[in-house]
Amino acid sequence: MPKRTEIVMDEYIGVLEKIKERITQAQYQVMTNANVERNILFWNIGKVILQYSQWGNKFVETLSKDLRMTYPSREGYSVRNLNYMKQFAC
Repeated sequence: MPKRTEIVMDEYIGVLEKIKERITQAQYQVMTNANVERNILFWNIGKVILQYSQWGNKFVETLSKDLRMTYPSREGYSVRNLNYMKQFAC
């Protein structure tokens, strides 16, 4: 019969803290990477807007409306934000 080992409370607390620290580090990495990708996306959207800026302000208004209809649960595609993306890409 295998020998049962008692959990030593101080040792268990140390293991728990190590695991919690790794979870926190992973969550931080995910958030950091997501922010980087979001910034790249916004920069790329701004570049496209600049590329077609000869179409005028109506282009940005129409683009905003269409993006908000396509992604209704996402925020950040207002005319104002698209113009910020355009400035960001300059």
